[in-house]
Amino acid sequence: MQHSKGITVGTYTVKTKKKVNSLPICPTCKKCKDRKICSNRKKLSKCPICKNCKNAEQCDIFYITTCSKAILNLGRSPQTGKEIKKSFTGKTEDEALYKLYQFKDEVKKNGLPRNIIQKSVVTIYSLGCQMEEIKKSRGKIGTNAYRTNISTLKRIAEYDFANIPIEKVKKEHIEDFLEDERDKSNSIIKKDYGMLARIYDYAEENDYIK
Repeated sequence: MQHSKGITVGTYTVKTKKKVNSLPICPTCKKCKDRKICSNRKKLSKCPICKNCKNAEQCDIFYITTCSKAILNLGRSPQTGKEIKKSFTGKTEDEALYKLYQFKDEVKKNGLPRNIIQKSVVTIYSLGCQMEEIKKSRGKIGTNAYRTNISTLKRIAEYDFANIPIEKVKKEHIEDFLEDERDKSNSIIKKDYGMLARIYDYAEENDYIK
């Protein structure tokens, strides 16, 4: 079930293969007259009937349980294009959702955990967004300043170097960027240069670059 943008919640069937089989062959398999699709019960995942079966009491192959899960979509990796997701489980969907929103609140205060940032690839743009989100959540900047800074970030993000791993950004990238900035107003140059400087300071302080 789609709960809200970027969040999916549901209760799913979980099947774990039994190491010890103490039950007779399940009634569904016993009635089956053609076991070619499952290679005589060796590849049950190929059988749609078995895949959808929830008969936990009579299944002789799997332990069948249910698990409530909330999945948070964290966006796409700039490097691979694949979606990055984090899952939260619980005895109920409400419990899984509670864990998810706790994580979201923690991210607003302290930014994404390093292991997730590493998966999503650290770029000048992603670090800048994280930096501004933290400043806003801690009350260091107001809404207007936040919007101005995000606009500055989006302007910088129009350049390719802002969207590649920050450790791969070369001196030449920055020099070309600053050369291009000459045609802009002094106020724009000041904002863009200041933002880049703060991002690199933030990256060094948090060991994203050395």
